[in-house]
Amino acid sequence: MSRPYHHALKSGASVENFNISRTLGVGGFGITYQAYDEHLERDVALKEYFPSSLALRADDGLSINPREPDDRANYEYGLERFLDEAKTLAKFDHPNIVRVTQFLKRNNTAYLVMNYEQGESLQLQLKKQVTIDQHRLIEIVMDLFRGLQVVHYKQFLHRDIKPGNILICGDGRPVLLDFGSARQAVQDREMTAIITPGYAPFEQYFGKQNQGAWTDLYAIGATMFHCLTGLKPTPALDRMNQLKQGQDDPVVKVIDYANLSCSRELVDFMLALMAPEVEARPQSAADALAICQQIKDKLQAQGGGEIDWDPQFLQAVEQVLRDKQVVNAHELVEQAKVHAHSVNGMANELAANMSSDEDRTEFMEKTQLLTRVVEPEEEHSYADATADLPLYEILRRTETLLASIIGPTAREQVAAVARKAETREDFYRQILGRLGDPGSKREFIAGVRVFDRSIDL
Repeated sequence: MSRPYHHALKSGASVENFNISRTLGVGGFGITYQAYDEHLERDVALKEYFPSSLALRADDGLSINPREPDDRANYEYGLERFLDEAKTLAKFDHPNIVRVTQFLKRNNTAYLVMNYEQGESLQLQLKKQVTIDQHRLIEIVMDLFRGLQVVHYKQFLHRDIKPGNILICGDGRPVLLDFGSARQAVQDREMTAIITPGYAPFEQYFGKQNQGAWTDLYAIGATMFHCLTGLKPTPALDRMNQLKQGQDDPVVKVIDYANLSCSRELVDFMLALMAPEVEARPQSAADALAICQQIKDKLQAQGGGEIDWDPQFLQAVEQVLRDKQVVNAHELVEQAKVHAHSVNGMANELAANMSSDEDRTEFMEKTQLLTRVVEPEEEHSYADATADLPLYEILRRTETLLASIIGPTAREQVAAVARKAETREDFYRQILGRLGDPGSKREFIAGVRVFDRSIDL
């Protein structure tokens, strides 16, 4: 069910031969709808240019006008950039890139008509399950590299790859969305700085810096980091500043402290994609795809693609699903045992069927307790076997996590709370109380669960 948004077109409104069904998503510069094409008798995705800071919906419920006369020049400039996006996407025909089939100017604005794909964003999946199994993640990024090969071959860059711009379709296929930041790499040398902190590399902060395929590859690496750790990466500008001051790389510190369970080769590949220096990264999507294929082949050769699931474990998991009123529990478990490559992978996949965050968390905990599965041993595993972390490790890991959310004041905050807290749970809760933003609180809770799963926040 889509959330109501007062500026969005109402259900039943029409734009030419497209009838609005519901709002799919809202961004700073556009609103995307599910609509029905009466001519072709099919569902489409319709993206409307609507820069919320510059425009208002007119009384007729359709037209869009600048908020103030002084906003008109910026509104018109943005409208032309929006149509540039349509012309960019119309050049691509690839299963992992959103497909634009038409664009039109109406109601003092413009619309992109795209293929409608059922699914949910990778960002939404991460909110539900915190992390992504390494085997599934490899499949996702390999498909994205294939799509980027087409984009880069035509001399374009995406420049805003992040979990929110990756749609995971019902068939599991990732589709790269929102090319609003795309620029033609050869013709547009004076590229403006369009930044999503954490996913944009250092060179993207400066319009005249050297940008290329390696710029998009950094964003893929940052997305992998989020998928493996459950945390947003430290912004590249902060990373570079800390490195110049002789401090440790905060991204590497998170990896060192986090309780990850994935191959060393995959982590090293991710860190290579996220190298602060352009020259240290793979230089093309083809290069990155080849490395990823080698990692996948090695995992499969080690037996990472098969698990001997204990029938009693599967029955117990199925019963937990039934207790949570999940329909088709047996079918869901049967599907998950084929797709999942670890207990955590199965739990993540099945938890997506829960109706609330509380149910999902409880299910994840019960699944870990029920585990009697025989998993393949990985020689290079980051799994932390320590159940009870010593105090100094809790403080170090919490400081690293908090720094990725609020920045360099994290050390002072952790030290101040540690002096007053009576218990470990009290320590975490006091820090939560200092985070005013609900999104920051959710991010902190998810991060704590990565390295200290015994605490219920």
